[in-house]
Amino acid sequence: MIGAQIDIVDSNNSSLNGVKGIVIDETRNTFRIQTQNKIKEIIKNQIKIILISKHGATIKTYGKSVIGRHEDKIKR
Repeated sequence: MIGAQIDIVDSNNSSLNGVKGIVIDETRNTFRIQTQNKIKEIIKNQIKIILISKHGATIKTYGKSVIGRHEDKIKR
């Protein structure tokens, strides 16, 4: 998901609602996103997101559904 645009549409942390940026790094439980003016580390299981891939595909999902290592997500 690195390089995808991410829009946070809902979050347990209200300060994250409406945050938009580009995924620059991903761990099992977090996204690091570059917003307009800084880098934010976002916990996946606290958010509902819209992901827009580099190719234009749009996915609306819960962050908890994308928890895991890259190699484990391929097997699902």
